[in-house]
Amino acid sequence: MTKYHIIQKYTFNELTEAGGAVTAASPAIDWAVGLPFDWVREYCEKKGWRIVPIVDNELDFNTYGVDSDEYVVYHDGKNIRQITKNGKEIPWQQLPSILKGLL
Repeated sequence: MTKYHIIQKYTFNELTEAGGAVTAASPAIDWAVGLPFDWVREYCEKKGWRIVPIVDNELDFNTYGVDSDEYVVYHDGKNIRQITKNGKEIPWQQLPSILKGLL
């Protein structure tokens, strides 16, 4: 089982894949449940949406938009475990100071 973020222009959703099919999804994309995961991935790519695996299914996350960039901060409730900028992992030092102040 793998969870994925589907990142759209102004929002994101989550889905779960197991055995080659979508087994769960956020309400906005619940139409994908039961469909082949490869088909859903291709559909997302055609729409210009990014689909990225969630690194650790045990981690919570928060998403922040700064200027035209999207930052996702993965944490275990106490410690930050990973930060991504537009779907690519970045170190803490590259996080904008406005977000550092919030975290």
